[in-house]
Amino acid sequence: MATVIPPKGKAANIRATWDALDAPQEINRFTHECIQSGIWSQDEMIGFAFNHAKNEVRTALRALDSQGLPFAGPSPTKATTGSGQVWKQRTLWDIADYEFNVEERVSQVMGEYRVVEGLKAECLDRYHHNIPIPTLS
Repeated sequence: MATVIPPKGKAANIRATWDALDAPQEINRFTHECIQSGIWSQDEMIGFAFNHAKNEVRTALRALDSQGLPFAGPSPTKATTGSGQVWKQRTLWDIADYEFNVEERVSQVMGEYRVVEGLKAECLDRYHHNIPIPTLS
């Protein structure tokens, strides 16, 4: 069983707000509750807007083409100006870019798979119900 790490900072405040409501919550409404309770400053809210826009850009660039492959992806190349990671269209990738993107996606899949295995084990422990999951080859 994994070690439980108690939340700190904002996560602790969010969970305390959740606990105070003492009932299942619809996530959008609860998010508004957190905003209204002042969990985030105005500067943080502006940062969230920027991050949301950046995530939309990443989503558009990661979109799959007719081959089922991403239009673009991050590169191990370091930015020469400003901050942020360099992204390239897949048609411009070299071997290092392919290796970087494959490693990144494998890491994401494996991380999610460990969560799936944990959820399956918890369900089996709590309810004696075994959820079948595929094995990764």
